[in-house]
Amino acid sequence: MEPSSNSPPPVHIDGTTLEGGGQLVRLALSLSTLTGIPIHITSIRGNRSRDGGLKGSHLAAVEFLAKACGARTEGMALKSKELLFLPRHDENEQFARGNAYWWKNVKNDEGRLVGRAVEIKLSTPGSVFLVFQALLPYLLFSTTPDDNSPDDDPTTQALPITLTLHGGTNVPASPSFEYIDQVLLPTLHRIGIPPLTLTLHNRGWTHGRAQIGSVTFTITPLPPGSTLPAFSLPSREPTDMVKTVHVSILAPTAAVRAQIRSAVTEAVRTKYGDAVEIEVPVDEDSGHAKRLYLLLVAETGTGRRYGRDWLYDRKIADAGDAAGRMVAKVVKDLAWEVRSRRAVDSFMEDQLVVFMALGEGKSFLGDGRGRGQGPQEEEARGGKREGEGNDEGGSRRVGESQEGRTGEEQEESLKNEKEKEQVKGTKPTLHTLTARWVAEKILDVKFDNINHSHNHNDSDSDSGRGGTCTGYAFSSNSDKPKPKPTSQEVGTHTDTLADEMHGLSI
Repeated sequence: MEPSSNSPPPVHIDGTTLEGGGQLVRLALSLSTLTGIPIHITSIRGNRSRDGGLKGSHLAAVEFLAKACGARTEGMALKSKELLFLPRHDENEQFARGNAYWWKNVKNDEGRLVGRAVEIKLSTPGSVFLVFQALLPYLLFSTTPDDNSPDDDPTTQALPITLTLHGGTNVPASPSFEYIDQVLLPTLHRIGIPPLTLTLHNRGWTHGRAQIGSVTFTITPLPPGSTLPAFSLPSREPTDMVKTVHVSILAPTAAVRAQIRSAVTEAVRTKYGDAVEIEVPVDEDSGHAKRLYLLLVAETGTGRRYGRDWLYDRKIADAGDAAGRMVAKVVKDLAWEVRSRRAVDSFMEDQLVVFMALGEGKSFLGDGRGRGQGPQEEEARGGKREGEGNDEGGSRRVGESQEGRTGEEQEESLKNEKEKEQVKGTKPTLHTLTARWVAEKILDVKFDNINHSHNHNDSDSDSGRGGTCTGYAFSSNSDKPKPKPTSQEVGTHTDTLADEMHGLSI
């Protein structure tokens, strides 16, 4: 299949680049559908040793987005390793957005149009949230033709969209319902994304017996002609300490859930002190002996949220032993996230790339590089590092260095420690580098890693270190690809993405 004479040539996306998985496909499709820029993806999921090509969740996203923008496709099939995606353009070389009716009208009792409804059903419990990732950018800009009808009240021009997805809600190697609800959505609200709500109808699992679940998102599109705002999330300051840890537990029996709750409580008190609140928003029977799941979310005083979880994926001979291993791992992983002082956790980082790339203005995301250990993250006297054994007599009792002390006192105590732990500079994750690469290929925006700090010897002064991007300034009124920003529009003192890729061991 050849592109029409009215459309630009397709951008080639090598599916083996960097992470080389489904994320690359989802983001490329999102950007192509929005902008009308054709894409040609080869070696789809080429870095997956056993099951490359399009899986069910990828195919569902391709089918929906192709319908939404009237795209011609080649290779839109299960297990396909190559996809040509050509959004429709008219005879004036303009991208024909909004001409495909992919929704169902929702009307009230008086017959007035009040919203749109979309429903997508997977035949297996593949992750519904990976489908959501691919669709969200498009839906945020989906002010449909009827919304601008003169008969419509102008206040309802951006009608809400309900997106119901059937598939897996708690499956391996994918964000869970709990993570989306407690970490992703609050973070998107923080960076200026219009309101999003999420409702769980029933859970979908791959562990134990396969089970298809369903969720519904309610999405408020941007007003017609609007752009996404640029945002700035610097690295976490040492004074912005963890105030609350949210604990979500899915396990087969009340006894196992009680054991997990007790173990988490003890570990959280040990790491963060007795003043930290512990809340348990989810304590639920998982419905099968092979289903064990734990999410811990650390919330700071300014509302930042860092999450780490584990859907237990090892053989379970004894549920109590498995629960203990799960708690130990998730607590350790969360401690690393908090100690790194990133602006967001390492699983959230790549999910913000698309909004940096599409937004209007320069966005910034702090990466916590070179930042010292915060007062609440002190592991033990003598500077024990995470994962190392305790020195004799060196372990700290529960709450010992935290209870009754102010943040300033804790910080001063930490500064006096002979072996103050330094968190090594954290580079963007592989998924983040992949997302940046895709955005740069299709939109020709530029991501840079910068350091605004003037005192490079002060690890507590480098909140200006991180990634920046001057966005594409996309709006729903864009009829065809706009002029792309040049490298001169991006700040100086940069390390290029190519440098980051060169220094990464893959």
